[in-house]
Amino acid sequence: MNTNVQNGYITIDDIAIYYEVQGSGYPLLLIPSMGGDSWWFYKIANHLSCHFKVITYDMRGCGRSIANQVINFEISRHCDDISALLDSLGEQPVYIAGFSSGSVIACEMAIRYPSLVKAMLLFEPPMVRIHPRHKKLHSMIAGVYRTAFRYGPIIAGLKFVWGAGLPLQPLLKGGAEQKQYLSQTNIKPKQISLADQYLEFVIVTNYQPNIEKLNLSGVRIFTGAGKDSLRKKRFYAQTAELLAASLKCKLVVFPGHHFSFFHSAADFAQVLKSAFLND
Repeated sequence: MNTNVQNGYITIDDIAIYYEVQGSGYPLLLIPSMGGDSWWFYKIANHLSCHFKVITYDMRGCGRSIANQVINFEISRHCDDISALLDSLGEQPVYIAGFSSGSVIACEMAIRYPSLVKAMLLFEPPMVRIHPRHKKLHSMIAGVYRTAFRYGPIIAGLKFVWGAGLPLQPLLKGGAEQKQYLSQTNIKPKQISLADQYLEFVIVTNYQPNIEKLNLSGVRIFTGAGKDSLRKKRFYAQTAELLAASLKCKLVVFPGHHFSFFHSAADFAQVLKSAFLND
C-alpha cells in the first residue's frame, strides 16, 4: 500500500469520519459501495494519484470511522457528510466517482450540492426502480433478507451474490486479501450488521433519480459499466445504460466486472482518468 498518504478524521454530529488523501492534481472523491469501507480503493487510489488528488473516506459508522450511536442509512445525510469533508479539506469543486450504491449518493450530490461537483461517474448504479424487471429484482432482495434470518448471513450472502450475478471468486479473493491485511495491523474496522446492510440496499435500490433536476444541476455526468457486466446483462450494468439514455450522457465501458476497480485497478484507473480528463 502507498505510504505517502495523509489521513485523519473530521467530526460531524459526534461521529468521527475517517479519510485519506494522496496524490496531486485536480481533486477526485471516490464514494464506496455497500458497507462504506474505502479500504477497497487502495489499489486504484495508488494509480489515480499520479493524475489526481484522490480523496477516500469510510462512511459514518463503517470501516475506520467511529460512531457511538446507532447509524441509520440516509442518502441526504451521506451527502451532508461529503459536503462537510470537502469543506474541511478545502477541496471543492471535485470530480466524484460513485461505485455501486455509492453512485446513488453521488447522484444525489449533483442535486443537493451541484456547486461542489465538477463532473461525476456513476459506476453500475443499482437503481432497480428504473429497470424494467424491478418487481422481480425487489422480490429477490426481499428474499435475501428472509433467508438471512432463517438460515444466517452466509447463505443469505450467497443467495444475494447469485441473484445479483455478482462475480463470487473476485469478491472472495478481495475479502481474503483484506482479512490478511487487517491481521497484520491493529485496525479493527466496524462491520455493519446484515440488517443494516439490507436497510441500506433497500433504500439504494428504491432510489428514483430525478432526471430533470440532474439535467438542471449543470454537473457533467456520465455512467459506467464493466464489459463483462454488460455482456452478461447484469441489472446494474443495464441501469447504467438506461440512466445514460435518460440523461443523454456518455456510457463509459470499463474492463471486467463489478469489482474490477480492485482486481484490475491499473486498467480501470486508466479508463476513469480518460473519462474525466479527455471528455
